[in-house]
Formats: sequence, structure tokens, C-alpha cells
Amino acid sequence: MNKKQAVAVMNRHELDALVATTPENFVYLTDYLEGIAPRVNWYSRFFAVISATGDLPVGMLCPRMHLLYGAQAELPELDIRSYGSYHFQGEPKGPLSPEEEKLIHLRSLSSDEEDDPFVVLVSLLKDRGIGAGSVVGVDEAMLSHSDWSKLTQLMPEVRFVDAAETFREVRMIKTEEEVARLRRVLEGTTRAMQITIPYIQVGIPHHEVWSVLRRSMLEQGVEARHVCVGIGPSSSFAATLPSERRVQAGDLVKFDHSGKFRGYISDGGRTGVVGKPTDKQRHYHEATLAGQQAGCDAVKPGALARDIFLAMRDGVRSHGFPEYDRQSLGHGIGVEVYDRPLIAPGDDTVLEPGMVVNVEVPLYELGFGGFQIEDTLLVTETGHEYLIDLDKGLFVIE
Repeated sequence: MNKKQAVAVMNRHELDALVATTPENFVYLTDYLEGIAPRVNWYSRFFAVISATGDLPVGMLCPRMHLLYGAQAELPELDIRSYGSYHFQGEPKGPLSPEEEKLIHLRSLSSDEEDDPFVVLVSLLKDRGIGAGSVVGVDEAMLSHSDWSKLTQLMPEVRFVDAAETFREVRMIKTEEEVARLRRVLEGTTRAMQITIPYIQVGIPHHEVWSVLRRSMLEQGVEARHVCVGIGPSSSFAATLPSERRVQAGDLVKFDHSGKFRGYISDGGRTGVVGKPTDKQRHYHEATLAGQQAGCDAVKPGALARDIFLAMRDGVRSHGFPEYDRQSLGHGIGVEVYDRPLIAPGDDTVLEPGMVVNVEVPLYELGFGGFQIEDTLLVTETGHEYLIDLDKGLFVIE
């Protein structure tokens, strides 16, 4: 988490605190990865609170059962509260492990008689000095209308405002640790692609290639978030399901897959051909590369997201595709795959050092196939840096 950035954004928006409700923002503030994974229904509430003063540890609220994960995990300094019940049989009767001792401590921080997470959240806010006249931004994305009403009724003296976009503003500037995690997950998914490519041969079912890619990501220590390898006709699809179709000579092979590592997401793409590429395939790839490279070259401090989009779109158009257009040609990335800014015609976000963006050109033609080149770039003080160095050429599978 970039606490300095969070405090600056809260002060800019005149907020006294921010409350996270979504898994992404909860993990961003707490780094509590294990507790959020088993969340399966609307009854499991996870909240995190950060104060605008920046001098208090982040407050974290989770179901009492999920303290089991906290007892086994290495966590930053957090003010942990819980709600609901989770019982053990009787009193401890033997020597306790360090994890068991930690669990007992975490359980002692909250009453086991409170079942309402909103009551505990209010207590957490009050302990941070939130009261009459305070303004609190709430990531509203996981709250129903009745949830919002309940929160405002419990603290009528506080003004609650929508803050999902405020969180995205906070998350735009990455810390060194965040960049390291993004680099690590991208290295894992890229290596998985490199392992998968030699497996692709004429006659192999598509679903086997799909499985190799998924398994290879897991073997690299990366959660397989989006397993997407399009072959032949499915290369023109941005999302692919495994199929029985067998690889044929001349098929386009398009990777556009993503993984997750310690809460952070990768997204990358490359394109190849089974056998010798045709002139048409080479031409389409050259246009894709021209547009994507123009976008990468435009990434630097002070550049507008929309101008990067225009450079990419016009790069493709100038290579024989005068009508080429897309709704977007890239995006920020972090704990969400589509973070801010969006590289799109209407986004006037000014790039700053510390932002991480994905620059991509998809070129899809139904009845022919799809091409994709996508890279992740860190905006530096003087320009940009690729998170990994990977050839952009049209790879050939012999």
C-alpha cells in the first residue's frame, strides 16, 4: 500500500478516512490475502479503514472464523477486529503452538457476542476519532442500498460519500514493493507461456494446450487468473474456453493470459503461427506491432492517457488498416486488472512516475484470426521501463 499517496488523496478530497469493502481494496490496505480467498457469499463481510492522519495502523474487520488465517499469516501492523462466532471445544488443555497463541490473542481483541459487522465497523471508526462533522469515503462497490442505509443510520453525524474511484486514484502510484509483485507475477505468466509454446503441435487438442498453460502458471507460483490461449478461429476471441478442436498447420496462436501473485495481477500477450506465416499474417502482425510500439514510445511523465491511445490507433491505421478502432488500448494494472488510467479516447489522466500501465493492441478479424501484443510498463522520472524484456516478434512453431 502507498500510505503517503493515500493520505495525500484523502486530504485532497477533504476526507477523514476511507473504508474498503471490495476484496481488491481490502487486500490493498491490509495485505491480508488469506482471509479474503474463501469469501463465498454476502454474509462474509470484510472491511478495512485508513485514517487521513496516516499515524494509525490500518483497521481491519473480518468474520471471526477468518482469524484462523490471520493467526497463520505474516501481517503488517493492523488493528484487527472481528464479528460473529466460531467455537472451540472447552479451554486449551495442552501446550499451544505460536499460531494458536496468536489466534487466542486475535480473538481477545473483539467480543464474541457481536454478530453485526456494521456495529463493529462503527466502533472501529469511532476509535479513530470519526464523529460529528467527519467525512468518510466508502468504497460502495460491495454495499447494497440497505447496507448503505444501515451505516448512515448508525452514524447520522457522519457524512459518508462514494469512494470507489477515490481508491483507484490512490492505487495509481505504486510503491517499490507493488512494482516487485507486478514484475514477479508477470515473470511467472510469461514463463508459463514459454513452457506452453513448444507443446503446441499439429493434432494436439486445444484443451490440452489450455491445461498446460494453466498448470504451468501454477508451477511458477502464480494463481491462474485468466487462462486464455486462442488457436485458429478462437484466436479472434479475447476470452477462450478449452475446446476439442485440434491444432492445424497455419493456425494463429494468440496468448492473452493473466495471473495473480500476492494480490497483484499480470496481463500480457504475444502471437505466433503454427508453421510458416503467410504474407497476410505477417502484415497483420506488423500493423499490430507498429501500433503497440507507438504506444509504448509515448509512455512518459506528462503524457495524457488519451494521447497514448491515439498514437496506437493511428500507428495501426497507418499500416494498412485505416478504419481500425477500439474502445481502449490499455489500462493501469495492480490489484485490479483494469486499474486507472484507462488508455482510451476520453481519459485525460496525466501519467506520473510510479504509475504502471499495460499497453496493448488487439487486432481481431472474424473468419481470419486475432493478434495481440501487450506489455506492462512502469512510468519513470525520465520515460518508462518494461517490467520484463520479451521479444515482440511473431513466433513460429515448427
